[in-house]
Amino acid sequence: MKLTKYQNYKNTNIHWLGDIPQHWDILPMKNLVKQIIDTEHKTVPFVEDGEHLVARTTNIKEGKLTYNKAKYTDYNGYLEWTRRAKPEEGDILFTREAPAGEACVIPKNSKLCLGQRVVLIKVYPQRINTNFCIYSIYGGLTENNIKMLSVGSTVFHFNMSDIRSLQILLPPLSEQTAIANYLDQKTAQIDKKVELLTQKIEKYKELKKSLINQTVCRGLPSQHGEGLGVRLKPSGIDWIGDIPKHWEVKRVKEMFEVGRGRAISQNELIEDGKYPVFSSQTENYGCLGYINTYDFDANLLTWTTDGVNAGTVFIRSGKFNCTNICGTL
Repeated sequence: MKLTKYQNYKNTNIHWLGDIPQHWDILPMKNLVKQIIDTEHKTVPFVEDGEHLVARTTNIKEGKLTYNKAKYTDYNGYLEWTRRAKPEEGDILFTREAPAGEACVIPKNSKLCLGQRVVLIKVYPQRINTNFCIYSIYGGLTENNIKMLSVGSTVFHFNMSDIRSLQILLPPLSEQTAIANYLDQKTAQIDKKVELLTQKIEKYKELKKSLINQTVCRGLPSQHGEGLGVRLKPSGIDWIGDIPKHWEVKRVKEMFEVGRGRAISQNELIEDGKYPVFSSQTENYGCLGYINTYDFDANLLTWTTDGVNAGTVFIRSGKFNCTNICGTL
């Protein structure tokens, strides 16, 4: 599809946006929708065998409704949580917090109610194309509004007035539909390539893991590149299998001095501290923050002992600290 070059443009007086086509408008969200309905400010009862999806913030991501870790309620819960308005095909779900600013169009045959921090938006279909609205939320003027509102906020959330005031860059309806269709086609092509690349990445990760496991348990391949260059013997450990005959199997405590960090609270961290405090997290190389003292001055291995990251290992050197959820070798 060839993009249209318009004959006449006008200045928006928005420095980063510049000029837009003469016949386009900029309108607040409230002028384009019938209703913006907040959820009940209480948690819908989850039912294990419920038939009605509870659309939570975790189910709304990158313009799509996902069913990852979905929770459901029964018919009674559905009725109570749709008293204000019933979510219908073509309506928009918008997240107020955690994270704020995610949105999606409700697909066909979706019987759902709103979870906490989710807002239902019912648009005027004769004024705005819902798919175009979603693209606007994730790009352009509306996205910039969201970013500006969130500046300086640690955990940002939208007030209902914020949502009503979000600005939408608005072409005529026929152009909105053309733009949405164009983006549907192009983003689908990109998504397909991303999926293929993701599959390749996963295969290479498995190859890497297999290569490491094979080499550390069996040794280097022969000089000819086929098979092992040494004789093997049983390791005595089922999942390891055979190992080179001249290798040994020993316990960690026979090879290392096993230690542990200490309890260090967030309140002890100093903004301009000198020495890192490593914790169970994996982001930022596991660094929780800094203090002005250190417990270790050595080359060590640390591993996470508890939680979802248990077993994660890092190489540490120099002067540093560890929390009590880190073991040391």
